Amino acid sequence: MEYSVVYAEFIMNSDKDFDDKYDNLDELYDVVYEDAGDEIYDEIYDGILDEMYDLFYDGILDEAYDSVPYEKWLDACSDEYEMWLDACSECYEIWLDTRSDI
Repeated sequence: MEYSVVYAEFIMNSDKDFDDKYDNLDELYDVVYEDAGDEIYDEIYDGILDEMYDLFYDGILDEAYDSVPYEKWLDACSDEYEMWLDACSECYEIWLDTRSDI
């Protein structure tokens, strides 16, 4: 984000006319806010966190269903789901705050 500020200052301090500056700032917005923001969301929120869910619920916890008493399995599922949901919420909040800052 620091480089975005430097680039924005560079644009504003250039000798270009207002329309060109506006177009350059619009391009900066597209690259930093739209493209990078979408990529972060896709990679982390829809990517890594979904993979974690699949690994735990379709993998480890699903396989443990027949190996441990039901009560213990259910507690583990609930605990892991709560941690996963907290991680999702935290990631989403950080992503949203970052976009707001931009």
